[in-house]
Amino acid sequence: MFSNASDLVPKPPPYVVVFGPHANCTLDICPVELSVYGYRPSLAANTTFIALYGLSAVIHTYLGIRWKQWWFMGCMLLAAASAIIGYIGRVMMYYNPFNFSAFMLQISQFLATSPPYLPNSGTRTNTRDRTTAQSASPPCQSTTAPPSTSPSRSRESWRSPDLPPFPQRFTTHAKR
Repeated sequence: MFSNASDLVPKPPPYVVVFGPHANCTLDICPVELSVYGYRPSLAANTTFIALYGLSAVIHTYLGIRWKQWWFMGCMLLAAASAIIGYIGRVMMYYNPFNFSAFMLQISQFLATSPPYLPNSGTRTNTRDRTTAQSASPPCQSTTAPPSTSPSRSRESWRSPDLPPFPQRFTTHAKR
């Protein structure tokens, strides 16, 4: 049997460079256990994630244009594109787990580039949600429904006339 863990992985031939920009190791020469991950990335899972992120990009493009959320849409599209590029690197590593450029592609795009876009996309949207929530009526006061659904009418035009103006509504000592 094997005496320690280093005996479990077979040694490469002496002329083989396993990892790095000058690596010449392939699946024909080296066992997959010597690769960076020690396994072969799943082709089915990575192509599925490429398709899902592509679908997500299409949906975010539609919703961003529909609701005019340009900042959110841009951040989400950059994050989806970075994730797609990262998963393409993992698909490349399926065919050759020793491919240094595929490893660098998936590490730089998938882990380092796409996550920063996600928190930035929410900051702008959350501030808009807060201002919208502040302008809504408190639950104890009712508003009348808009007389028409014409997009040219402003939000203030259909508010009940008995409500005080916006700043006075949220103070506790406003006269009624």
